[in-house]
Amino acid sequence: PKGILLDGLKRLEYRGYDSAGIAIIENGKVLVFRSEGRILQLESKLTSKVFKSTLGIGHTRWATHGAPTENNAHPHQVGKITIVHNGIIENYIEHKIALEKENCVFTTDTDSEVLAHLFDRALMSGDSLKEATVKILPTLKGSYAFVVISEEQPDQMIGVSNGAPLVIGTATDENYLASDIQAILHRTQKIIYLKDGQIAVCKKTGVELFSKNGVPEKLEIKTIQWT
Repeated sequence: PKGILLDGLKRLEYRGYDSAGIAIIENGKVLVFRSEGRILQLESKLTSKVFKSTLGIGHTRWATHGAPTENNAHPHQVGKITIVHNGIIENYIEHKIALEKENCVFTTDTDSEVLAHLFDRALMSGDSLKEATVKILPTLKGSYAFVVISEEQPDQMIGVSNGAPLVIGTATDENYLASDIQAILHRTQKIIYLKDGQIAVCKKTGVELFSKNGVPEKLEIKTIQWT
């Protein structure tokens, strides 16, 4: 997926950004590559890398919480969890204080890292990725979208939209999550717009949609006519 991820990020460069990164699940492990500056700098780190995996996530960031450094770049990784996030978690300080009391160690200045820690704690308690999402969503305040992957369930990624855009692109044996149709329209014209609070479970074999309470919901697929 290296080429697909980098190509998708390049198609979103018009939005502006100050750092970039990708994460790929390879042989059951998540490998993260990040760089401050342009995607070209990230690409140079990946020139000699060859991946067999078919699942990964990528992100370009405008710094909000924390300076535009490689350390603050997405994806963020905590334990077996890796996450990319747009928007703002307004109550991240409350979560951070509570998590630090549980001996969680923060390595970035971002609000996004809180999400990774919350998912990591939920998985350690025995929750699946979807169960963790249902449990965590009611505790979050703000306008955000995020995608999360786990080494424990390397066949799927979960996406959530709440006041920030996230779309699903679906095709035969390949499915995508993106913050903008332009990142994936060259790969599929069949698009599902996530509604606020919806949870998307995205696998190679298909996509499932759930309410914030974990109740299955119908897929409303739209065919995009423009290129």
